[in-house]
Amino acid sequence: MISTYKESQALADLISTNLPAVFVTLDADQVTPHLLDGTPCVFIPPPKLTETSVPAYVLRFQIAVIGAPVANQAQAWAATDKILTVLDQLDLIEDADPVQWDGAQSTSAPAYSVTITRLAQH
Repeated sequence: MISTYKESQALADLISTNLPAVFVTLDADQVTPHLLDGTPCVFIPPPKLTETSVPAYVLRFQIAVIGAPVANQAQAWAATDKILTVLDQLDLIEDADPVQWDGAQSTSAPAYSVTITRLAQH
């Protein structure tokens, strides 16, 4: 059985364990309140299935790494660098593209769209 939610949660747990000061979520609605409180965030949306051959399947995640505090862009950018460093140490980063996170209440922050590919078992 394909379980993209379970695999997404496992990735979130791995990142949370290694970045305890970062809010990691599968729920986009939870990002902006944490950013406004000054907490850097990682948002993990549902992954793309790129191959489903038995007995495994490949998941390609495009996660958002978002810096905070939003009132200080330099500190927020430094926070993204810290997150990227840990993701790199975990050997998770396939590539990372800079983006600008635009959230509710005119919130914007430096961010990266990070590609992570993982293999899962049926």
